Amino acid sequence: MNCANVKLSLSTDGGNTFPTVLAASTPNDGTEIVVIPNISTTTARIKVEAVATCFLIFQIRNFTVTQSSGPIQVTVKANPTGVRSRWMEPTTFTAQTFSWTAAQPHDRYVITTERSYGYAVRWSNWVDGGAISHTLSPTVNATYTANFTTQYFLTMSAGVGGTVSPSSNWFNSGQSVPISATPNSGFGFTGWTAAAQDLCRIN
Repeated sequence: MNCANVKLSLSTDGGNTFPTVLAASTPNDGTEIVVIPNISTTTARIKVEAVATCFLIFQIRNFTVTQSSGPIQVTVKANPTGVRSRWMEPTTFTAQTFSWTAAQPHDRYVITTERSYGYAVRWSNWVDGGAISHTLSPTVNATYTANFTTQYFLTMSAGVGGTVSPSSNWFNSGQSVPISATPNSGFGFTGWTAAAQDLCRIN
């Protein structure tokens, strides 16, 4: 097959359908390591399909896949590490590994608490794109990571005779926040001040 990349798909019904994508686009170098779902079938076949062309190659003989009866290891962790999170167990600061039955649905969720002393750690996304709480049914050993964003609370206040913007609010760590001061009639702007504990740079 004269193409740079190929797509690999799995059939469990003798080649009638190929619903499982083993590799969406991999170099056409003659070898590939793939993960077969934890299923049982005697009519498995693999289709090799050229990416961006119309060439197809089918495995002409069925092969057998035997489902593993043992548990799989599923690790759930936070990024960055050390975030106070809760998976399906009590609140923890570390990654947790569970022994699950393959393909059995499990719910997972994230709980974080805003800190009263000026910063918060907020859930951003799961690496698989799922909602903050959703169900997964892994068939092989897997690691799922929840990404978090650190935010700080910016307090804005104006002295007598003017206004400031934006309003006090939460902002992401490292985010540039334009601030402005507008003096009232008869007043003038003299400068910005920051509390001693505030770690920020005013340009």
